[in-house]
Amino acid sequence: MDQERVMDKGARVTLETGKHLFQFFAFVLSQAAKKYREGKLIGEQSWKDFNQSPRSKDHIEFEEAEINFDKLKKELKKSGVTFHIKDLKNGVKQVWFETINQEVIAEAAKKVMKDIITDPKKAKEKYMKEANELTPKQQIDNIKKASKKTGESVKKKTKGKSV
Repeated sequence: MDQERVMDKGARVTLETGKHLFQFFAFVLSQAAKKYREGKLIGEQSWKDFNQSPRSKDHIEFEEAEINFDKLKKELKKSGVTFHIKDLKNGVKQVWFETINQEVIAEAAKKVMKDIITDPKKAKEKYMKEANELTPKQQIDNIKKASKKTGESVKKKTKGKSV
């Protein structure tokens, strides 16, 4: 009789321990899922996901496509900003962000301006695209602009022997 009671108590203790262990694992899993969802909300998002948030949005337009958007993305992600970069047909890129992050973006812009004012060469290396980072279309446009500036054209034609 004593052995049966001891075995019964042991079984109950094992069952309770299993319940608590299962609850603990469920809690840890829910916390990990919550952390993953929060981490997913930072950085660049698709247009659909970005528009699903209830917060109001604002954007900045960049006329020149020579800004290194890879570096910009890294800086915005490091700052914890949720953003989306949208390409328009006329070559303009828009960086969309939530208006609550306006101060963060303004601080980043001030930092960039300070870098440009203190050391323009270093800022150019840090923020602007290099020739090998440009897309082929951008490289062609740059060559066309450079050739227009030099103005190399034949002004006076003379007849003579060919070489």
